[in-house]
Amino acid sequence: MPTQAKSLVFVTGAAGYLGFEVVHQLLQAGYAVRGAARGRKLPLLKKAFAKYPQFEAVEIADVSTADYQEVFKGVEAIIHTAAPLPGRADSETAFNSAIEGSLHILREAHKSGIKKFVATGSMVTFPNDAFGSNDWVPITKEQAVKGNAFQLYIGEKKFGEQAVLSDITKDDHTLVPSTFPPGLLGFQTNAMRPPHPQLSLLLKQNRSCRRVAR
Repeated sequence: MPTQAKSLVFVTGAAGYLGFEVVHQLLQAGYAVRGAARGRKLPLLKKAFAKYPQFEAVEIADVSTADYQEVFKGVEAIIHTAAPLPGRADSETAFNSAIEGSLHILREAHKSGIKKFVATGSMVTFPNDAFGSNDWVPITKEQAVKGNAFQLYIGEKKFGEQAVLSDITKDDHTLVPSTFPPGLLGFQTNAMRPPHPQLSLLLKQNRSCRRVAR
């Protein structure tokens, strides 16, 4: 008799380097997962996790404007890993999308009654020296938008995190823990590389840390 799946978790950026691993580990732990992707990555994501009956892939074209009413039905928790990578859009658009995307999905979660929301931050938002909970890396929006790709990434993460923190203090909102990984390194697991040529194409589209840990 099959074991009943645990609660349903919604994962943004499910076709990304981090999101893909998050989905895989959730499925391995017995959770039902609804993963968001867009464009040609959507059918590849479906094929990659086809052996898991508790997995569903849905298309979200833009996390900052999407209607989540149907997508959030039955969802008990959200893990937000989606983020625009520098270079795939102009700097101003990427910066605004990162912030508005996090705020929009958080507010939609609150309207749907979802009480658990995990936001993916980064250690780059903190100063290099000793810091407290109210300390941030000293970069302005103008510096981020006019700087190089890494400066843009730092700005997206800093101001996105600040926007989320500001929003959740206004009301009795969803519980929002944040993670701040210093780096994402290493190979993807063997389970994420089944013999699908489509999956190989999916992995080639992810630039984060592909050349690390040889």
